[in-house]
Parts: sequence; C-alpha cells; structure tokens
Amino acid sequence: MDKASNRISVDNSNWSIGWELVYESSLNNLLGSLCFSTQELNLLQSYPIKIYLADEGHPGHIAHLVEMINTFFITLLFSVDLTWTHARPTLSPPRPISKRDGAPLFGASGMPSRDDIGQHEGDCGWLSSMAAITTISPSFIKSKFSYSSPSDLNVTDVTVTIFADDTSLTAQSVPVTYHSQLINNDNEDTSIAWWPGAYDSAAVYSGILPSTNGSLNPVGVPNALRILTGKEAAWEFKGDLGDEAWEVLSKGTKTPVVLQTFPTGAVELVGGHAYAVLNTSIAVNGTKMVALFNPWGNDVVYTYDTAMNDCYLLAWLKKQ
Repeated sequence: MDKASNRISVDNSNWSIGWELVYESSLNNLLGSLCFSTQELNLLQSYPIKIYLADEGHPGHIAHLVEMINTFFITLLFSVDLTWTHARPTLSPPRPISKRDGAPLFGASGMPSRDDIGQHEGDCGWLSSMAAITTISPSFIKSKFSYSSPSDLNVTDVTVTIFADDTSLTAQSVPVTYHSQLINNDNEDTSIAWWPGAYDSAAVYSGILPSTNGSLNPVGVPNALRILTGKEAAWEFKGDLGDEAWEVLSKGTKTPVVLQTFPTGAVELVGGHAYAVLNTSIAVNGTKMVALFNPWGNDVVYTYDTAMNDCYLLAWLKKQ
C-alpha cells in the first residue's frame, strides 16, 4: 500500500477510520511530520478531524488518526474441517446514507460490472464470488434483479433472487430498498451502482447468511457461489490439486473461479483474502501469468508461481 497524501481537511463534527493511510508511531509524530505550526497542531489535537486521501479527483476513504491499522484479518471456522479467513480493508462504520428518491442500480453501461464492487467488510469470499460471476456473465447477475422503475437509472426498490445454501438450492425472492441496502463501494453516491449493496442486504434479510449489526460476516467461497447462482460448487486445497491448479485457473474465463490465500504466511498476495480469477496467459518467455480481481477494487496480475505460493485453495462452479 502506498503512503497517503499529506493533504488533509479539518472537520470538527464526525470522524471514522479507513485503511489506506500508513501511520507513524503516534499522533504527535504524524502531525509533526506534516510540518504544521504550533497553532495548527493545537487546533488539530483539540478537535476530531476528518482526513481525505488526495487521489486525483477521488475523495477516497476516511480515516481516524488515533487508531493505527493496515489490514485486519477475520478468521471464520465455517465447517468442521476448514478454516476460512478474510482480509478486511477497513474497520470504520460507514457514513450514513442520506435520503434520496433512488439511484442507478447498475453502472453507465446498464449492466453489472466487477468495477462496481468495493469491499468494506470482512466478506471478500462473497464479493470475489460475485465479481467472478459478474465478469463471466453480467446478464446472469442482472436477471436476478427485478424492479418497477421504468429505468435502472433511478431505482428505489428491487427484488433480488438468491438461493438457499443447502442441497435444495431453493430460489428466494428478497425485497430490498435503496435506503435499506448496505453500503458497498460508497454507493451513497448516486453516481455509483448500488446492486452490490442490494445483494448484501438480500443475503442478510433472507437469513441465508449470518450478519453482525446488519453487516455480512465472512462467507466461505463455495457457499457464496451456491447462494449467488443456485448451482453446486467445488473446492480443493492447492496441495491436492497439484499440476491441475493451472487447469482450474484457466477455467476462469468460462466459469467462476475464486482463489483463496493462506490465512497466514502469504508473501505477495494479501493473506486470508479471496480473489476472483479473471484469466491465465503465457508470456513470450514462457512464464505463466494469472490475472485476478481484488474485491478492494482493482485488477492485479501475478506470475503463476507467485500466485500459487500464496494460494490456500481454489473454488469454482461445477459443470451443470
């Protein structure tokens, strides 16, 4: 992660914390490093402050200086024989959604896109599965939303179809309003699609997935794939796949595939995290490459060896 810009704005009303700042050892050290005058330091230390990352036109995520964190890992034992861990990019409570009549359900193209996804909770398995499905078949995802609005540019309520996480895979239709949907990818901004938040809310309101204070708990990748598609999913530890891992990764252009990293010990990839597999390729020098989507909001490319070094397991949809 890159160190954040030193440009800040002062706000004496509310504060929260985001994950993108790299902190000094204490508040005083950090404020001192920004070269403020004594008067400015007194002002900053006397009031709650709000910090915005100064990325080119990007408001970024907000941060509370007192807490010094980078990435927090949540470990969930979701079955008797497998521990799932999920990297979490922020621990801050989201900003409240201001009241509006509605907002775009999908992006400018009118279709769901993985670029609409931005992780805020420890649910990377859920969002990576969502991204993998959306990349392969945005029309499939779109078909799971019904709404009465004449256009998807100003939608106030939807009915989301998800599936029971059991052998029945029974379809459930869950009503979700714009105001009740969980914050995902800063979707309180009306210029950003809110279908990912609607999916989150549908999973919570249906009772299919556990939640804490209205936010999804970590979700096992095979569970997420089943709930989102109504189809059976498979998974294997990297060690059990052996040379077949490349073959499984290469399926990522035709069927949803998700890579889960080791809970601890990952070197290049984020540990205890899940990535959607986008595609594989072979460079001119013969090096195998793997393209992944990080649900924090960006595509990344690694050599096959690097990805496999940090890979804990792979999960994918079975052929139907």
